[in-house]
Amino acid sequence: MARIKSLKYFGIQLLASILTLLIVVLLPFILLLVVGPILLTRQLVARHLAKILHPEFSKILTHRSTNFSLDELHAHTEYAILSDYVFEGNYALEPYRKRFFENVVNRKVGNGTNLKYPELKQYVVTWMNFKFWKNEDNFNINDHILLYNESRPPGSGEVVREEEFHKMRETLLNSPFSKGKSPWVVVLVHNYLPADPILKDRVKKDTPFSVMLLKVHHSLGDGYALKKLVTVDWCGNKEVEKSPGTGNKNQKGNEESEGNHLLECFTWSFQQIKGLFRGAIFPTRCIYEFTHLSVSLMRNKSSWSVSEEQRAPAVHAFTNLIPVSRIKWIKDQLGVSFTSVLFHVCSEAMQKIMQKKGMAGAESVIANFPLPLPRHPDKLRNHM
Repeated sequence: MARIKSLKYFGIQLLASILTLLIVVLLPFILLLVVGPILLTRQLVARHLAKILHPEFSKILTHRSTNFSLDELHAHTEYAILSDYVFEGNYALEPYRKRFFENVVNRKVGNGTNLKYPELKQYVVTWMNFKFWKNEDNFNINDHILLYNESRPPGSGEVVREEEFHKMRETLLNSPFSKGKSPWVVVLVHNYLPADPILKDRVKKDTPFSVMLLKVHHSLGDGYALKKLVTVDWCGNKEVEKSPGTGNKNQKGNEESEGNHLLECFTWSFQQIKGLFRGAIFPTRCIYEFTHLSVSLMRNKSSWSVSEEQRAPAVHAFTNLIPVSRIKWIKDQLGVSFTSVLFHVCSEAMQKIMQKKGMAGAESVIANFPLPLPRHPDKLRNHM
């Protein structure tokens, strides 16, 4: 059995290496004969034909957003982002809608005539096999911001406990987006009674909680863009940008600082050389990882892979709040990166879900973890 596994492993490596070599050799022809005409057609359709034949269209979706827009937005969507924001007190619905509309949806930039987030009033349409943003016919903020417990006003004394909150989140996560509407919705929940000890310790016992549930389709943007939208534009918090490599360092005097200067220069130079080397081999490694993934998916059909007919609603589960300081402490103790700790947490969570569902027979699971790129633009974008 071990010999069979070894042969299977080396067979996948060999096949992936051969395909990588072929793609690298044929890459100039692929770019010239396939990618080039597609990009030229895209520019022709977006910059000329669409403006003449469909002036009601806004702009064409970016390449990364187009990948997510191929999803079934109005059926069983798989690219929905659901985030929640807990705060003290119960916001009245109408003032809440007004503030969100003014601070986020209708926020102007530049000379005060352009919307910062025009996509929040637009939905995706397909024309000539390309995806475009199109303005809603009659945008109404009431269609996008809803109150969950409208029949139970704050003074009624009825609270939303964890079990009901989990079920409500699961239903919202698996519900489709409305046709002809921008793919986002906010659900406001009043009188939330959390079981999380961190939340309960932060406020008085007689203070109610409210939750803003924000569900957005991934074609609108990534998690970093949504974080800035909520924390900076809606909440009004000032964003603090940290320069790479800066931080608090203990300096014990000029002699020690000067003594470490040569070592720091050497370390910096080594890091620069390593970065240049990684950048040089990245295209080839990227092709290899893609071919290796494709070959592995074709040859390894695990119980995690299901057909379209077997596809089930999204699995919904979440833990109590995990302080960022705990993640930093773990990475420091193990000598690994912050992202590595998160990857391990996600992997363990997937394994536990498989075991709970009786799917623990799989030898391995191939999964993708998206990572943000630096210098994220100050707009709704998928920058990863």
